[in-house]
Amino acid sequence: MKPWITPKNVLDRSAMYYFSKTVTCDANARIDLTVSADTRYKLTVNGGFVCDGPCAGDHHYWKYEQATVPAELLRDGENEICVTVFHSKASEFHPAARKERPALWLEGTVTDSNGKRALCADESWTCLVDHGTVFVPAQGVHSSMPPMHDVVSDGDLRPTEIQIYEINHLERKGSTPYGLLDEHCLEPRPIPLLKPDAPTVLNCTVRGEGFCEFEADAYTTAFPTVAFCGNAGGKLKITYSESRFHDVDGKKVKKMRDGSEGYITGVFDTVTLNGKKQSFTPFWYRAFRYIRLEYPAGTEIMLDECVYRPYFYPLIEEGGFECSSAVRNQMWKISVNTLLCCTHE
Repeated sequence: MKPWITPKNVLDRSAMYYFSKTVTCDANARIDLTVSADTRYKLTVNGGFVCDGPCAGDHHYWKYEQATVPAELLRDGENEICVTVFHSKASEFHPAARKERPALWLEGTVTDSNGKRALCADESWTCLVDHGTVFVPAQGVHSSMPPMHDVVSDGDLRPTEIQIYEINHLERKGSTPYGLLDEHCLEPRPIPLLKPDAPTVLNCTVRGEGFCEFEADAYTTAFPTVAFCGNAGGKLKITYSESRFHDVDGKKVKKMRDGSEGYITGVFDTVTLNGKKQSFTPFWYRAFRYIRLEYPAGTEIMLDECVYRPYFYPLIEEGGFECSSAVRNQMWKISVNTLLCCTHE
């Protein structure tokens, strides 16, 4: 049975850990992987998305995913497998089960013209610890909301050694010969994998001194990506909102969701500008229709890209609705979109 691995040096806060391994194979190879992590992971090959997870389990049973690397991601020669692991502290994100240390479990096979060979996460992998990103609990919302990013030093990745954490035994269904349970008892994922769609450009609707605002075509759950370059030292604030708000009797009120009046407020990520080209994508998806970028007045900032990749379960519409009422027809479309946006773990 293959082991779980963990960084030798870990931070005493929620943080990201980048595990990687270079595999040499043919461009037409087949790579099958089984993977899990504590607390969450995102698996890429040569920078392209493969899968993420694990789906929700509990403190005793950990889920794992199985995926075949898409053929278009592979190239002849060296291929980099990277697993970004986000480890959450219990006080910052309640829904996800976690143990005391970040950990990765991966096994699989590589099949090409040289035959079939095994692959697993072990001490031959490398690990970088992200010291530059601080995770902050979202203010004013329930702790089931994933923490937000505060990127204080972009690219501050420091290497650490890898050590064996534990050995799992799938054949024993997690129990040891002494009647105890493994630290992470593994079970297969029982629900479909999610996958981000192709990037869609966000429309810039307003731009002024120290800010610019963007709008998606509809409310969505997605991974936004902002590429930019600005004066070193300032901070870029990225705010996500499902609607524009209005102040009514001392309360924030949402009116027409696609209205052009009102202001954008909500949870936000921040990135410290370093004077170089930077790109930001949150580890966890965001829910929004509007995005507002704010930066210090007088800051020279150049936006190279502002896109989002919708992130839904692969639901199949087996029925439909159509009538003589344009309003009711639109209600059906909105209801389907709401279902997609609300069907997450």
